[in-house]
Amino acid sequence: PGRAMGFRTFLQTDARVHRGNSGGPVIDTAGQVAGVAVATSDRPGEVSFAIPINRVKEVVDALREFGQVARSWLGVLVQPVNAELAQTTGLPKPSGALVTEVKTGSPAARAGLRVGDIILIWGDRDVDHRALPWIVAQTPPGRPTNVTVWRNRAQTQVPVVTEKMPE
Repeated sequence: PGRAMGFRTFLQTDARVHRGNSGGPVIDTAGQVAGVAVATSDRPGEVSFAIPINRVKEVVDALREFGQVARSWLGVLVQPVNAELAQTTGLPKPSGALVTEVKTGSPAARAGLRVGDIILIWGDRDVDHRALPWIVAQTPPGRPTNVTVWRNRAQTQVPVVTEKMPE
């Protein structure tokens, strides 16, 4: 996970991880690999982190094939959909991700996504405000994706073409 993902996507471990053992496996009590160790600093008392093994598995093929992982971006800010919002917009149940901002010049802006849209489905996967950034990041850049949004009290399809996340 890059800068944009932040530490919330890491496992925290009480095992000390120094620069020399960054990249090594973090093993659970059952002897299974739980993650890959990441050194953050060598200051005593600092917590250590590991990339969860399921996140590693998502990128192994891309690393093997291209030597890097191309993450996609959409260019929206989203918030959760609560019961009150679902009711006022006519959405049958609280689900999806409410678009609160569309970045100028972003893939979302080019696709015609709007503030107030509720993104329900990305490709064939139901999304909420937490899942959307991960699912978008894993979408191959430049490939059109059908996105189902709730707009004007009805579902509508919006084709979106993501781009490689800016460095």
